[in-house]
Amino acid sequence: MRVSYGWSPGRIIRFTIMTSAQVWYILSGEFRIDDKLYTPGTMIFHPDPHFEGKFETATGGEIVIVQYPGPTTGGRPIYAGRFNMEQRRDIAEERTDL
Repeated sequence: MRVSYGWSPGRIIRFTIMTSAQVWYILSGEFRIDDKLYTPGTMIFHPDPHFEGKFETATGGEIVIVQYPGPTTGGRPIYAGRFNMEQRRDIAEERTDL
């Protein structure tokens, strides 16, 4: 699955644990992940399972995210039905046990 997602300036995500594998490509903006700065043109590979540390952006920007079932865990992407929605579901309806 491919998701191109725009991040608004000031966005912060504390941490995420994923069982799917992912490749990110930064199209625009600057993103800080665990105090390391990533800029446009950067490609980031996340194997499975993986931990995504503190993620923040002061500038906002756009990232193409390619997720696929983890070859080790078999974990499925969780963005399907999350970013391509007309309206956000209530958090009580989201899976949070990962």
